[in-house]
Amino acid sequence: MKQNRRIILFALLSLLAVGFIFSNSLEPREVSNDRSNGIVDEIKPIVDPQDTIPRGTFNHYVRKSAHFLEFAALGFCLMGLTDAIGRKHRIPRVPAALLAALLIASMDETLQFFAAGRGPGVKDVLIDCLGATCGLLLMLLCLKIEKDIREKQNERGK
Repeated sequence: MKQNRRIILFALLSLLAVGFIFSNSLEPREVSNDRSNGIVDEIKPIVDPQDTIPRGTFNHYVRKSAHFLEFAALGFCLMGLTDAIGRKHRIPRVPAALLAALLIASMDETLQFFAAGRGPGVKDVLIDCLGATCGLLLMLLCLKIEKDIREKQNERGK
C-alpha cells in the first residue's frame, strides 16, 4: 500500500511540474519576456551590483536558468515516480525517467513553436535534459540516504 501512495504522490507531482512547464510555454513571447524582465529587475542588482553584465545577456541567463530549474524539479519527480513504479513492476528506473524527460522537453519546444509562436531550440532541449538529469541525480541521492537510514534502523531493531 505504501508503494501505491508513493506512485500516486510522484505521479501528481510530475503532472503538476509538466503543467507548470507547459503553461509557461503557452505564453506569448511578450508575456514571457515581461516576466523574465521582472525577475531580472529583482535579482540583477544583487547578483551584478557593478552592472557589468549587459541586461539582455543577464535576461538570457535568467531564461535558460528557468528552463534548467523547472526541468530539474521535473526530473526529481519523474525519478521518484519511476523508482516507485520500478519497485513494483521491475522497470529500468533511470532510463525511463530520462526518456520521459526528453519526450517532455521535446513536446515543450514543439508547444512553444506551434501554440505560442516562439522559436524552438535544440539548445533548450539540451538545457532541459541537463536540468532533468540533475534533478534525477538529486532524487537518487535522497533515495540512497533513505535506504541507509532504513538499514540503520533495521540494524538497531535486531
